[in-house]
Amino acid sequence: MPDRATHRSLSRAVYAGIRADILAGRYAPGAKLSPRTIATEYNVSLSVVREALTRLTEQDLVVAAPQLGFSVVELDIEDVRDVSRLRILIEGAGLRGAVEHRGLMEAALDRDADRAVVLLTDHINKTATLLQSYLDSGAARDLAEPDAGPAAS
Repeated sequence: MPDRATHRSLSRAVYAGIRADILAGRYAPGAKLSPRTIATEYNVSLSVVREALTRLTEQDLVVAAPQLGFSVVELDIEDVRDVSRLRILIEGAGLRGAVEHRGLMEAALDRDADRAVVLLTDHINKTATLLQSYLDSGAARDLAEPDAGPAAS
């Protein structure tokens, strides 16, 4: 029997592998996950697999149903839209910040750490303000309460 450190290490590796497979679409939404099959694939014990699957349920990538076992979480089109909207906001803010703060890259390349820290802090604050205004707009409530409908503009 492996010691606790080995067990944790195996569990982390199985967790990372299953997570990567889910995110890459190798397991379809709603697909049943057989702990025995996974244990065989990874050459680990069932307890290692169950621990990994339990961690994945905590991240809402896997659901556990009594008597039915584990399966990949199912997404509906609204979930995908919500994630896409948030990703667009975050990536847009990052791109806008990169363009606005090209001096940050120049400072980093010039090894001007003090200037880089000031510029980076400013960028983080602006991004936080943008995200907070999004949350305050009610859009986050719409994401949490799908039946609430779109926020009034």
